Amino acid sequence: MTVSRCVALIVWVGFILRPGLAAEPELQWRDATSLEVEGKGWAQTAGPFDRLPDSAQSKVSPAVWGLSKHSAGLCVRFVTDAAAVSVRWSLTSESLAMPHMPATGVSGVDLYARRVDGSWRFVGNGRPAKAEGNLATFQFTESAPARRECLLYLPLYNGTKSLEIGVPSGAALDPPAPRPEGLRRPIVVYGTSIAQGGCASRPGMAWPAILGRLLDRPVINLGFSGSGTMEPPVAEPLAELDPAAYVMDCTWNMGVGQEAYTDRIGQLVRTIRKAHPVTPILFVGQSLLRPEAHPTELTLRQETAVLALQKEGVEGLILVPGADLIGHDGEATVDGVHLSDLGMDRQARSLLSLVSEAVGKPAKPRVYIDTDTANEIDDPYAIFRALVAPELDVVGLSSMSWRDMDFVAGARRSQQMNEEILSLMRRMDRVSHPLGAHQPMPDASTPVDSPASRDIIAKAKETPAGRKLHVFVLGAYTNVASALLMEPAIKDKMAVYVMGYNYVDGRFQTDEFNCQGDLNAAACLPRTGVELYIMAASTLGDYQWAKADVDAHFKGRSGIRDYLVNRWESWAPTATHRILWDTAVFEAFLNPELARLETVSLDGATVRVWTGVDREAMQTDYWAATKPQEPNAN
Repeated sequence: MTVSRCVALIVWVGFILRPGLAAEPELQWRDATSLEVEGKGWAQTAGPFDRLPDSAQSKVSPAVWGLSKHSAGLCVRFVTDAAAVSVRWSLTSESLAMPHMPATGVSGVDLYARRVDGSWRFVGNGRPAKAEGNLATFQFTESAPARRECLLYLPLYNGTKSLEIGVPSGAALDPPAPRPEGLRRPIVVYGTSIAQGGCASRPGMAWPAILGRLLDRPVINLGFSGSGTMEPPVAEPLAELDPAAYVMDCTWNMGVGQEAYTDRIGQLVRTIRKAHPVTPILFVGQSLLRPEAHPTELTLRQETAVLALQKEGVEGLILVPGADLIGHDGEATVDGVHLSDLGMDRQARSLLSLVSEAVGKPAKPRVYIDTDTANEIDDPYAIFRALVAPELDVVGLSSMSWRDMDFVAGARRSQQMNEEILSLMRRMDRVSHPLGAHQPMPDASTPVDSPASRDIIAKAKETPAGRKLHVFVLGAYTNVASALLMEPAIKDKMAVYVMGYNYVDGRFQTDEFNCQGDLNAAACLPRTGVELYIMAASTLGDYQWAKADVDAHFKGRSGIRDYLVNRWESWAPTATHRILWDTAVFEAFLNPELARLETVSLDGATVRVWTGVDREAMQTDYWAATKPQEPNAN
């Protein structure tokens, strides 16, 4: 029985679908491309509903290019006050269905309408009868026409040659209002047939589409059936996009060994990171039907590859275990692999919280500061710079003694100043401030237990997967070295930035104040294998700050700013210039373009050392970042 001769009535709460009814003569038609097509990443495509740009044809595999002609994930957003909406569409292929997937999903269209409460509700499916000239009419049952926002999803496994939307003459059919500012950047999904939509019964039931409605955000579906293999040619177009997050769901297609798996993920991530240094990238593990079977070898290979990148210092990589994505009752697939509608819904909802957190809360670097605050002038100035930076999430500020001060007395004096600074900045309840070590390390392998070292351990363990705790050590290295000796596993969750050493003629020297404060800790730190950055004292020989500039920007401003002025005047009352050593570390971290960073070897370990800084630019940035918002701001 053909669609044209079959008149079916499907009733949904609030809506009635009448597929296949003849179009009424008074309908006015509008090309869908004149409305808003969401889920399309590039304007320059061969067909109006293709998924990859023309430039990719010569780079990607023929299989990927062919599948990019399928309109999976594309949808048309529009607003209408019509009581009924008609759709007519033509396809690029006569293959309307597959043995394990119905024509309603392969080649059909799905209409959703936004309800009063803001949620999306399924209206109906347009069923294809042939490649050319398909027609469906969707009727809303509300008694009075009202302007409603609609989403029309396109076929998952067929190309859409043309698409028109029709409404009765006199009815409105308009592009929608722009999405709110914070919801405009899309989620990019790259993956396999499961991502493309196999085997959803209709386009709106593919899990990327469900996720998009739950997040109320655009989704770009770059699922390529059997071809989501993270090959390098696909990385370039992925990097051209500007999403709120990437979701990589490729494990099912990654039938390669560990070395190849690691290489492909590494190239993919590095290509994306050149364009998007902090955009979250979620790697989804292989879904399983039986809990006793996990984790799979493919999932383990992916985890190994991602963990290696995290160890290199690549942030924003999030591993998503696949074992529990779709449940273990055996009801979530049509063939043991491809997802049913139930499986699609489960996967979307399993990913919802992780994706929502990734895009809703930009991943600020978690920062821990360990410093001899009561020594010299520079420490309080550096602490202030970190605390006022909106880019940073400062979670801890611990105390340390210094070379020519009794360890206990020095740590306590620093502790007192830390609390004074936090109090002035109203951060006492948000930033932990433990006391540091009571003595230097007795040798290079024996830690000194302290509240500070234990707090560093706790903060590292609390750091979410895919991120690191950035520990800035502005004095002797006792606390952080001890923490790494007490809990070696935290090295993979930390990056350490130290002010210290001298770096002359390509060699490190420990004849420097902070190193001399605990030579055993200085010897220990590189051996721990932690990711280590060094701002060498020798790099900052001309990093002079003028007291006159401090007075011009801070004096008479009250609160923390006058506190910093008084610190200079009490420590070095006659000094017109001073090197504010520790501020350079934060300026280099926040503004990488203002410092030259080299990768070198220290005691057999690979470390990174800053060998040059732009003094004037760093100071300009410091004054701009710490400028009070009003004349007497605290």
